[in-house]
Amino acid sequence: MTSQIIQNTKIGWQLGSTGFKFIKDHKATLLFSFFSGCLFVLTLLFFAIPFIGVTITENSLSHHWALGFLFLFLTTAFSTWMKVSLSIYTNAIFENNPISTITSAGRALSRLFAIIEWAFVDAIVGTIVRALRTKNNNEGFLASILSRLLGAALELGWNVLSFFVIPLLAFENLSLFKTIEESGNILKKTWGESAGASFNIGFMGIGWLFGWYLLFFGPLTIYCKYFLEKPVMPEKAIFIIVLGLMAFIIPLLIMGIIISTVKIIVKTALFNYTRNKSTGPFEASLLKISFAPSIDTH
Repeated sequence: MTSQIIQNTKIGWQLGSTGFKFIKDHKATLLFSFFSGCLFVLTLLFFAIPFIGVTITENSLSHHWALGFLFLFLTTAFSTWMKVSLSIYTNAIFENNPISTITSAGRALSRLFAIIEWAFVDAIVGTIVRALRTKNNNEGFLASILSRLLGAALELGWNVLSFFVIPLLAFENLSLFKTIEESGNILKKTWGESAGASFNIGFMGIGWLFGWYLLFFGPLTIYCKYFLEKPVMPEKAIFIIVLGLMAFIIPLLIMGIIISTVKIIVKTALFNYTRNKSTGPFEASLLKISFAPSIDTH
């Protein structure tokens, strides 16, 4: 078990490093995750007034769930559109036939119906997970714990089952349920190692993020404690607070965009490997490690 975790961490590090280098060479890949974030914020602002209105007027809880489901559906649809666009854009670079970001987004729109179908089903699962995790505690402590565990298990299983949905939506004209089934079939070939390795890519980002926080907030804390003149002038206090918030939030957003982009790039490379297509800078020997020895696609 321990050796498997170490192996997944090693694979994740190598895949992540290659993905980060790919982004460095092709910075436009970050635009898709950036626009996805912008669309999320705009949707959030659009729904803020209805949520506040429902709360103030004390309408039934079902209205909250209806708004929540619609919000989740729209944000998932926008996010999926951008991810499919990124997968198309990445694949074009892999095949030495680069296209523009606009062209990639346009090609992804040709799969609009499939994207909407996927967003609807994913929103349903997300709503069920949310309901299980926020279940009323009046039913007892044990029932609450079991409900939360069930929600977490459902979320994990769904994320694993749908691991390859994005590249499948981008490149194969399958029905929604065939897409989900094929995603599960591909993952069986990897024995889940692809998902495990991809999960570890996130830990790389978290490590770098905490490294930045330590580098910035360590000296700032020492300065505030030992060198900042007391009493602190209001203007200086506001400046330090704003500086601290910016130093915390901006790197967090940037790292979120980068990690999201890397994961789609890695998934595209892994998917291409299963289809005997070009994998760009991702060496076949590295991708092969993620697959069961009995299944060799090359």
